[in-house]
Amino acid sequence: MREWMKPIAVLLGAATVLLAVTVNGDLEILGALRARIVDFTNAASTAPMKVGTSLPASCSVGQAFFKSDAAAGQNIYLCTSADAWSQVQGGASGGGGFDWKPSSRYVAARTDFAHTTYNQGAPITVGDFLFARQTGSQTLNAVWTPTPPSTRGGYAQITTNTTADNRSYWYLAIHNNSASSASDSLFANTTLNWEIVAVFRLPDTSDTSNVEALVGLGSATSGDPPGGVWLAYRPLVTGTNFYWQTADDGTWGSNADTGVAADTAWHRVTIRSDGAAANKVWLRLDNGTEISACPSGCTMTRSTYLSESWRVIGFNLKTKEAAQKKMQLDYAHFWMDLGAQR
Repeated sequence: MREWMKPIAVLLGAATVLLAVTVNGDLEILGALRARIVDFTNAASTAPMKVGTSLPASCSVGQAFFKSDAAAGQNIYLCTSADAWSQVQGGASGGGGFDWKPSSRYVAARTDFAHTTYNQGAPITVGDFLFARQTGSQTLNAVWTPTPPSTRGGYAQITTNTTADNRSYWYLAIHNNSASSASDSLFANTTLNWEIVAVFRLPDTSDTSNVEALVGLGSATSGDPPGGVWLAYRPLVTGTNFYWQTADDGTWGSNADTGVAADTAWHRVTIRSDGAAANKVWLRLDNGTEISACPSGCTMTRSTYLSESWRVIGFNLKTKEAAQKKMQLDYAHFWMDLGAQR
């Protein structure tokens, strides 16, 4: 560039920036903005996160989102793996850290199955839950192999007998009675934040063939399958992967492939509500991508029909051959935020 043109180019560039600031009030930059030091200490205001009422369907690790309709102090979500958001659980007191004092605002129950003993059949107390079985189910811990490592703390083992189509259904009671209507169920109370988590495994390779295994939120019922929303393993029907599966009592519903092959490792099932909409739950296996289930517009469809009895964390095991099948349970919890103290 000729020397006499350089001052003109500089003035034109400055005029462009000045015009953008004066006329529009914003400086819009196309593409990525990168800086070694970003100092907002003297800014009149800052808005570092995207804000909305629905989490973006996709995200990259490190992104953050402010969910404006979440419980106060629990609005921030972080992208902890590709397309998976994790809520930052803030304290209810509004202070600088989490307030560990008990509060009647929260409902909480947990167990690590540390006090289950051999051959238990009657309902028993495990941690904060009542652990019970449907009639015809085999006793708890009827066999003890393979033994989990001591780092697991405690565990329980449910089994079938050696008759084809024998079924054992044990469940952790969140409430000991069915609701009188679907509006009282957990599936309806998704306008509140709540979560159930269960850790389980199919301990031997023989337990991963010719079997039906369900873990999730369901009904204390004799129906086969029990109604609810489940992580399901049904190799004779859906193949060798874990699937998400809905069911009415005695009738299978819609399903969705997790993409995770069944094995003998420990797995964590999470079913939760984000408080954003009635009759919508979020489902996650381990740290995988969450999917949704609701009456319409979700990954899986599940109506409110027969959902009034969804009040247990269920573990359903059925052998499809003349051989015993086993499922081991290591941990479970239920948590709910009522939004205000009772």
